[in-house]
Amino acid sequence: MSATDTADFASQNGASDDTRSRVTGPRRWPYLVIGLFSVLAGFIAIAMPFVATLSASLLLGAVLLANGVVTLFSAFRDRETKRLFIEIIVGVLSIIGGAALFVAPLAGALSITILLASFFAASGVMRLIWAARHRQESGTGWLILGGLLSIALAVLLFLELPFNAFWVPGLFLGIDLVFNGVAMISLWAATRRDTATDEG
Repeated sequence: MSATDTADFASQNGASDDTRSRVTGPRRWPYLVIGLFSVLAGFIAIAMPFVATLSASLLLGAVLLANGVVTLFSAFRDRETKRLFIEIIVGVLSIIGGAALFVAPLAGALSITILLASFFAASGVMRLIWAARHRQESGTGWLILGGLLSIALAVLLFLELPFNAFWVPGLFLGIDLVFNGVAMISLWAATRRDTATDEG
């Protein structure tokens, strides 16, 4: 084989490797698709929080039912005497809770709202405690403000119960979906920009 043939073979092989690496490289389009879908679903949930609240309650019910079935199946399959009784109780309670959410989804929405309020209260208290312990560090003022706002939001949620249970979970779900979608789109844009920089 001549030197020219060797060079041509090497260049062709290199081009093939480059093409293969581009084909088998990280696929970026799912980030964009998931992000756009998440943003769209988030805006729909914000526009129709009551429907989103019912959907979230039914989804939670489905998750509890599936968890209960899987837990019972695992318990009877393994039959470990130390955990059998506990797993049976957890599985039965999960199934009962899931079925209750399907029968009365609005009651589940009330429970979700109470959990949200409790989460905000606990989060606010923890932020204030952390800020008090690290008050000499910079940026604790924002942490204190965030903690106070979380506690205020928790108080407002508790005061408005049970009427806010019809729309609060759906609204919060919509906001979370929008932020998640924006994050996914940003990730898609960042990976695309990095790939363009590497190719340049």
